[in-house]
Amino acid sequence: MKRVVIIGATSAMATEVARRYAQGGAQLFLLARNIQRLDSLAQDLQVRGAAAVHTATFNALDVASHERLLEQARTSLGDIDCVLIAHGDLPDQHIVTGK
Repeated sequence: MKRVVIIGATSAMATEVARRYAQGGAQLFLLARNIQRLDSLAQDLQVRGAAAVHTATFNALDVASHERLLEQARTSLGDIDCVLIAHGDLPDQHIVTGK
């Protein structure tokens, strides 16, 4: 059984990866900014077969919280087999492209 941490779990790409892990019975620790979307995703993954789903809110800019969240993931999952980082920061496209 895989134990997977997904950072930016509510992104479209991460959600699809999480669904595949859930179907295989993985234990998941999901991190994202939006707690409502995170809770909804966690429920969906449990229905799809995840052995366990743990969640925590995550703000990438709050660097001081990163170590605490990693410890929370380790406490929830034990060992960690895989970490998927799927978060990012998109700039204002009008500024970038000048359009």
